[in-house]
Amino acid sequence: MDAPRTIVLVDDLRSFLDGRNAEVARTSTAGVELLNRYRDGHLDELWLDHDLGGDDTIWPMVEILEQAAFEKHPFDIGVINVHSANPVGAAKIAQVLRHWGYRVHVASGSTDVGYLDGPTVRLTESNDRAGRPSRSDGGMSVHSILGRPIVEMTS
Repeated sequence: MDAPRTIVLVDDLRSFLDGRNAEVARTSTAGVELLNRYRDGHLDELWLDHDLGGDDTIWPMVEILEQAAFEKHPFDIGVINVHSANPVGAAKIAQVLRHWGYRVHVASGSTDVGYLDGPTVRLTESNDRAGRPSRSDGGMSVHSILGRPIVEMTS
């Protein structure tokens, strides 16, 4: 039996359309917190959006990845997928991370991520920022996409 893949998505609005199991961060702060959980572990896939709403961008996460590689202890990540609709931002992220030896794929326009209009399962009476039913607990919310639960870091 195959081990479950570890996947992290950092995007303020989009999610995986196929409902794959993933941990999701909606802000750079939540992304940094989530990334640090994998500091001494392995991530199969890290999906990064450039613009995260308002003045927030992915750059705090990129800086942590860069610093780790500079210190000769890079994160163990199979592939970093940059799925940003911002082509200049995506190219710059890819350039910086490749320089430090990370395997990066620019996936702008990827059909793997998108805005969910499909069915969701109500877990509580509240909704998250995107209007999806959610349960919030200490900066984390759990909701279901196409019947599969995902965890989002929202702090």
